[in-house]
Amino acid sequence: RSHPFANSGGIAVDAARNRLLMTSLTGRQFVYSIDISLAGNNDNRGARSVFSASNAPDSLNAFTSEGVNVLTSIRVDSERSRALMVDRLKPAVFSLALSDDKTKDGARSVLSDNTKNTANKLAEPYGLQIEPGMPYALLVDKAAKATIAVDLESGERVFISKSK
Repeated sequence: RSHPFANSGGIAVDAARNRLLMTSLTGRQFVYSIDISLAGNNDNRGARSVFSASNAPDSLNAFTSEGVNVLTSIRVDSERSRALMVDRLKPAVFSLALSDDKTKDGARSVLSDNTKNTANKLAEPYGLQIEPGMPYALLVDKAAKATIAVDLESGERVFISKSK
């Protein structure tokens, strides 16, 4: 099989497209797509492909391409047809398009980073959680020792709780 699981990180389910999305954890950074379709006799079940990388499906809004524990968390935001992913080294929260159009599927944009939003800076974002119906994502920042709310539309951030 292509793209062996040597460096697997975060995982999310894109139920609408019968696939898992899984981040690499060390070395070359990318997001796998794993077919989990159960329909009929599916020879592709379990097949892996690159969903999003620094140069796929395009080279716009690239995330960190190499490193250790970089793409630490991914979650599906089905209400907005996207996956959100944490890049610990940028630091940023990326939006990855979920689309049936293969030229747009996996395309990246930045939801929240320190250039777009200078208030409540990200230091080392790590864990991410999205709950249906909530207007924000919850983000853990290891270096800031904080839990942060990230507005799902604007990317604005607010500290919910901080240890420092």
